[in-house]
Amino acid sequence: MTVTEALQARRAIPSFEKGVSITREEIDTLINRACLAPSSMNLQPWDFLVCITDEDKARMQSVAMNQKKVSEASAVLAVICNLDFPDHAAAVADSNIANGYFGEDRKAGFITNATAIKANPQAVREEAIRSSNLWAMAFMLVAIEAGWHTGPMGGFVAEDLSKEFGLPPSRFPVLLITIGRPNPEIKLLPRGIRFSSAELTHYGNW
Repeated sequence: MTVTEALQARRAIPSFEKGVSITREEIDTLINRACLAPSSMNLQPWDFLVCITDEDKARMQSVAMNQKKVSEASAVLAVICNLDFPDHAAAVADSNIANGYFGEDRKAGFITNATAIKANPQAVREEAIRSSNLWAMAFMLVAIEAGWHTGPMGGFVAEDLSKEFGLPPSRFPVLLITIGRPNPEIKLLPRGIRFSSAELTHYGNW
């Protein structure tokens, strides 16, 4: 499956077939593949909370406006922004050195540049959201490649989710992604309008 084919096949699934299981190993494989997504300075400001048992999916449904597709899905994954992501700088620097991007003499400067963002909490938050959403799109594409269907969801109460699942103050949820097999009793309607490049794109100036 090409990337274009994955984009064409991907739909936001409104209802899932109940009783279809997905293993932790399958989820972990998809997460690891999606972690190839880009992030600023490769600092990867994301974590994940996966609900795979009926009990945990019910808990997630309770903070997601009681949407049935949460409990119907094989699993639901919360994409969690990590506001402590600048602390990844040392490990990333060591990786860069090992891979030949730069020498040991540049490690301190890399860490200084990577952690300077801490002085601007709003910038930290914006970068975490931006990169985490890049990860989420990658996850949905590798899922459809593997034969799983997904549904991105913004319909949840972030504060309630954080409290219910014990997220620390440095973490906040930005998106839910349901994953499973489409409900065979539901017929997907034709894909909605997509505005064209001619309508959206400006070259050089607005």
